[in-house]
Amino acid sequence: MEPARPDPPPADRPGPPTALQRMLDWTGKVLEPVYGFRSLLAFKAKFRPEYRPMYMVYPDPAALPAITRAIGKACLPHMTPGQGVRLMRRLSG
Repeated sequence: MEPARPDPPPADRPGPPTALQRMLDWTGKVLEPVYGFRSLLAFKAKFRPEYRPMYMVYPDPAALPAITRAIGKACLPHMTPGQGVRLMRRLSG
């Protein structure tokens, strides 16, 4: 018996993107020069990886700012909030 396939990620679903998807797309574009998400994805594509959707479950959309801060702290542990704001302004402007 074949395992059940998970739902496709929101970016692959038909219909207009949600506000959250638009915000995530914008964040990805802004952070591209810093982290290189898209170039990393293009590099990995050469090896024909098997993509599996990943989901993050959170109790309430109001928790997203705290989750964002926690992820940012994990990726850039020495960045102060002020430096983060300046970085976002510089990248988006």
